[in-house]
Amino acid sequence: YLTGNVEIRSQTDKDMTLIRAAEVYYDANRHTAIALKADLEIKDKKMLFPIHFQAEEIFQLNPKLFEAKNVLVYSTLLPSDRCRRRSIHW
Repeated sequence: YLTGNVEIRSQTDKDMTLIRAAEVYYDANRHTAIALKADLEIKDKKMLFPIHFQAEEIFQLNPKLFEAKNVLVYSTLLPSDRCRRRSIHW
């Protein structure tokens, strides 16, 4: 269990995943997590900008599979551009 300004990073040759959250229950052996008040950022070499997924709860089911409800999704270079984001249900 981690609390505060939590950041969990995972990187491969092709992409980088960063979970930022207020609280995280993390199982390092299984690479699973429950992140509360979370922002999942995915950077891929093929994409121009990283993609952000924000939700009250984000579940990491394995190293590459995430699940969440009422997700806010956006992609931007600057934090000030976030006003252009759209909400989707996923």
